[in-house]
Amino acid sequence: VIFSIIIVLTSCSESFLDLYPETSLHEENFYKSDNDFIQLVNGSYIPLRDNEKSTHWNVSEVKSDNMDLQWSNTNIEQNRNSSFDYNSASTTHKSHWDTNYKGIYNCNKAINVLENIEYQWKNVNLKERSHGEVYFLRALYYFNLVRQFGGVPLLSEAVSGDDAINIKRSTLDETYNFIIRDLEKAIGH
Repeated sequence: VIFSIIIVLTSCSESFLDLYPETSLHEENFYKSDNDFIQLVNGSYIPLRDNEKSTHWNVSEVKSDNMDLQWSNTNIEQNRNSSFDYNSASTTHKSHWDTNYKGIYNCNKAINVLENIEYQWKNVNLKERSHGEVYFLRALYYFNLVRQFGGVPLLSEAVSGDDAINIKRSTLDETYNFIIRDLEKAIGH
């Protein structure tokens, strides 16, 4: 009995726990075709769609002269934005921040996969277009943020929420330079 317990305890290694099931999808076995990579890039558009239909117009257009609120408007967030009354209770600004950083996370994830996974594309033009799209989208998400918040924390790779807390806010110039570099990379692709 003691001999069997010793064999069981010493026969397992750490790498045994790192194996993924071969019958289900995960990052180690998902990317097998051009279309799989394109789906990854397409995921970078989702936060943009959500942002444009919900918060971006509210944080940008409501306070401009392009829109005039009715005196009977009961939307608290629109009234706050229209009167430039910003405070920590503004759910619109929090949503705008969160949605743009979701987009940045998706772009960073896509850039990492596109640049680090060994794969021979069938259509090199799609590969170049995919790279260009994610760099452009990341620049757009940062542009949406910098116009509302000034300099923001710059993330060039996908990080967890715990790691993001320790990233300091960049200056306005650093943020715009980051955007310009991403746009130049997009043009290059």
